[in-house]
Amino acid sequence: MLAALLYPYETTVVPQWTVRVVDEAGSSLGNVGVTEYWRHTSVESGDHHAESITDGNGYVTFPRRTIRASFLRRVIGPLINRLNVHGVDLGPHAYLIVAGDMNSTTHNSDYFPGQPLPEEIVLARLK
Repeated sequence: MLAALLYPYETTVVPQWTVRVVDEAGSSLGNVGVTEYWRHTSVESGDHHAESITDGNGYVTFPRRTIRASFLRRVIGPLINRLNVHGVDLGPHAYLIVAGDMNSTTHNSDYFPGQPLPEEIVLARLK
């Protein structure tokens, strides 16, 4: 029984994510840096991140992200994280940040479980 409480089993934080980066006119933006951030706030206190670059058609793909945590950690983690003064939401969360001299919109670059992965990020030029 103790082994069952301590055995770290795998959970998907965010599935494989392919997204297209476009400008306001809908044109693909190739060779643009994109950073994926992910965390399972129920059992982790910090973000993970990985960087990639869009292909010539503006697409970038990030692999499935997972964590391993024991049942005990999954029970205690949310209790500890609820003490956070910033009111951290519990559960998986991921988002993308696009680099460069443009601003990305924020309404279409976040992933939450139970919602579809955003497939396109529209960027607007900085003014």
